This record gives sequence, structure tokens and C-alpha cells, in this order.
Amino acid sequence: MTALYNAFAASSLNPTPAGTPGVTITLGDVPTAAADPEFVIVGHDGTLEPDGSLSLTPEAGSWTAAFIVTGSPPLTEETGQVHCVAVAQSGDTADVAGRVAEAQRMQGACDDACADLTVSGIKFTPASQGRLATRQSGAGFAAVLAFTVEYTAPW
Repeated sequence: MTALYNAFAASSLNPTPAGTPGVTITLGDVPTAAADPEFVIVGHDGTLEPDGSLSLTPEAGSWTAAFIVTGSPPLTEETGQVHCVAVAQSGDTADVAGRVAEAQRMQGACDDACADLTVSGIKFTPASQGRLATRQSGAGFAAVLAFTVEYTAPW
């Protein structure tokens, strides 16, 4: 998850030059809505609480391992998924299209960041599945786009 976080943090979500506003990227932590109108969480499946806030205990991902070579030591191949969520929110309850488009833009930047990404033998592939949830209240509108990045790693 750390390699994926680093790739997202170095992506077009955080433009240069330094000091230019970017998107907050976190590794599992849920930013507060008041502090971060746009953010991506690596290691969050987009689960919402009954009040519409992001869950503080989401599923971060899953994996399986299989023997690919017998011998001493035997080698395995791990395949897995890292869940991520892109959130775009605004105090403007009418900005539905804008917030959905921004969440899709952030997810697209994440796809670009992990396309052809290999770190220490771990090969990532862009999002294989996703779901969009929206929430609207008197405080504004939020588009919550959960997506999954797959990986393989020979060990």
C-alpha cells in the first residue's frame, strides 16, 4: 500500500511547482470534511456510516498467495487488491456534476499513476472495478468514488 500511496502522491494530483494546491492523499486516514474538500485515501473501500461519513474501520484490501515454484525455498505469487476512495465535496448542494467529474478526474489520475507501475517486484494495474456514491445534505454535496487497484508480487 505504501508504494501505491507514494505513486499517487507523486502523480498529477499534486502538481508542481511546490506550493500549488493539490489533492490530499492519505494512507488509511480519513481527512475531515472541513479541512479537505478533495482527497484520495489508499486503503479504504468507501464504506459509509449511517450518517453519510466515511467509515473509520474500512476494508483496506485483500490478497491470496499460491505456490508457483516448488523447491527450496518454494516461491509463491501473491495477488491482491488495494481499495481506494476519491472524495470531492463542496458546500454547494447544486454542484452535483462538478463534484462527480472531479472524483472521476482524481480516480483517472490514480489510474495513470499506477499504469505500468512496478515497485520492488510488485506490479500494479489500474482500477479494475469501482462504485460511485453521492451524499447531499444542508452542508453540501459529496461524490465518493471507491475503486480497486490490483497487484501481483512474486516472492
